[in-house]
Amino acid sequence: MQQKSSIHCILPLWVVRTGITVILVSLVLHAFQLFVIFRTRAVVQQQVATLVNEIEEAQQETISFNLQLDQPVPIRAAVPIQQNLTIPISTTVQVDEKIDIPLSTPFGLYRIPVPIQTDVPVQATVPITVDETFNISTTVELDMNIPIDFAIDSTLLADYLDRLHQHLTELQETF
Repeated sequence: MQQKSSIHCILPLWVVRTGITVILVSLVLHAFQLFVIFRTRAVVQQQVATLVNEIEEAQQETISFNLQLDQPVPIRAAVPIQQNLTIPISTTVQVDEKIDIPLSTPFGLYRIPVPIQTDVPVQATVPITVDETFNISTTVELDMNIPIDFAIDSTLLADYLDRLHQHLTELQETF
């Protein structure tokens, strides 16, 4: 008596063939999944490396733009001025006057005209204290173009870019 294989005894042949087919299809699908996963991993590695390079370049960039101002600007201010000045005076004052000098005599009061012609030298230092507040109220028309340049590493973005660069570099090292 011939002995049948133990599989044939338990399962019909069509079930065995179907099972083998399902296993082969499953292996092909798993191989395809692994291919897709490794291909995706390679693409992610490349994109992370590109992103790390782009962030390094961005950290060195400078932002430049022109600020156009074309508007009236009201100016209101109180300007206090407190100053002590010493002014030297050096001049000659000419005196050309006639003075009537009253003279009392027993015959009455007489006025005698006395001409005065002289030059009086004046040498003096005059202290002057200025303590005033000047109120200014005006409007200035601004029409200007202001170029503005600043490095990204001097802004708040620098910390964020540093942290992002650090995380992406760590992520890149895990591949």
